[in-house]
Amino acid sequence: MAFSVSLVWAQIFPFVAFHFYDGAHSEVVQIFLVSNFVMWVALNLAFVCTIDLNYIHTFFSTETAAQYTVLLYKNATDEMMKFDAAFTNRKSFTKAIHGEIKEWVRLNIDRWRLEEQDWFKVALIYDEFLPIEVYEAEGGARRRRSSMSFREVVGLAAPPAEDNNNTQLVTTDNTQILNQNTQILNQNKEEWKRVAEELYATRSR
Repeated sequence: MAFSVSLVWAQIFPFVAFHFYDGAHSEVVQIFLVSNFVMWVALNLAFVCTIDLNYIHTFFSTETAAQYTVLLYKNATDEMMKFDAAFTNRKSFTKAIHGEIKEWVRLNIDRWRLEEQDWFKVALIYDEFLPIEVYEAEGGARRRRSSMSFREVVGLAAPPAEDNNNTQLVTTDNTQILNQNTQILNQNKEEWKRVAEELYATRSR
């Protein structure tokens, strides 16, 4: 509905703006606006006249994004499509079936973890949808979700430090490891900078 309104509003607003226009060449501007509007109407009519009218009903719907996402989940023919509908769209879109999704995950997640299908990514599943034992096994409140930063993805950020009950045993070995990690990070940064410069040069050419 919002999209349809925006289309109509985009045609009306230039004439509203023109009503307040008192600059030079107003007649030329008016002819330009009217010509554009006539062309827009003509192209839309031409489009409707050249398509298969049996499918005209598919161009109009009051269905919301949330309703569409729920239908994607309910009408999915396999687990991959169901998982995609449930966890690659906004969480709010599936609010009406959160209980159903949670139960579906509870019944199948053990098998998914064993089968290790390509489409199954436990990091995409929201914390509250996981059974408690799986949630704890994945790190609990500290588990890393798919929303990690770009710097983490490309290796420019150091991984989060693990808990260590022996933190007092910091030795020169730790310093050496830290220095090595720093060197690796610096090398990664330089490599990414080089790639970026090559891409920029190619695009700007």
